[in-house]
Amino acid sequence: MDSITEDRGSMICNICSVVTTVSLSQIKSREGEKIALTKPVQAQGNVEVWLGDLMKRAQHSLHAVIREAYMVLTQEGFNVLEFINLYPAQVK
Repeated sequence: MDSITEDRGSMICNICSVVTTVSLSQIKSREGEKIALTKPVQAQGNVEVWLGDLMKRAQHSLHAVIREAYMVLTQEGFNVLEFINLYPAQVK
């Protein structure tokens, strides 16, 4: 019986040491539009820290999309219908 109790205790300690990490690679609006993050955010550790990182990365990624959209807008032969279908409503 002592061996079984020790094995169970060891197994519980091993289970407790397993850490799950989620990698966030995009943000999605309520309307379902997605923007890829410029670099994934690891959702691990203190939630305040990784949520802050996610917010900064989301802002940076949206700015990158806006810069890209501006470059498209200033090109000769700009097609508004292609632009509307290509970029999220947050940029239009």
